[in-house]
Amino acid sequence: MNVVTGEIEEIYIENGQTKGKVRTKQSFVHVPLLLLMDLRVGDYVVVESGVALSKIKQEKIPHHTRKTANEAPNFLHAVNEE
Repeated sequence: MNVVTGEIEEIYIENGQTKGKVRTKQSFVHVPLLLLMDLRVGDYVVVESGVALSKIKQEKIPHHTRKTANEAPNFLHAVNEE
């Protein structure tokens, strides 16, 4: 499991699917936004296995933090506590 956080730079439609261009620490990733309905450019998301799983508040995490599989459950729990 590779959990990445990033900021949505662009939202677009590709082949009938809503996708987002997400800026991470090292690059951009293009991910489906199917699980989250209220996203906007500038929002921060948690991406795992190439899919945006959760919207997070910017102040909740250090900018563009990458977590390993061992750290991910604690990280996700802390993000979703509020």
